[in-house]
Amino acid sequence: MTKPPKSIFESPLSENQLRKDAKQLQQHLLGTEDQTHAKSSDKPLKLAHIYVEPSHHKQAKINASIREMTLRDYIGWLITQDKPEV
Repeated sequence: MTKPPKSIFESPLSENQLRKDAKQLQQHLLGTEDQTHAKSSDKPLKLAHIYVEPSHHKQAKINASIREMTLRDYIGWLITQDKPEV
């Protein structure tokens, strides 16, 4: 018999270390690591999660690709279009 495969979720690291490493990786990949180390008077930028139905997500991806934008840029564009002009 063969050995059962090891789970990718098993790790010798503690939960806190995994969270810390995951947060650093997320900040690095999203390019937000410079803003988190801002001056104490400036609040660091925080990313927001938007939860939508799968059909809306799919439509947003289609609309973003039609405009040759990333989904992130397209959502940002939609938000700025929604703001009333003063």
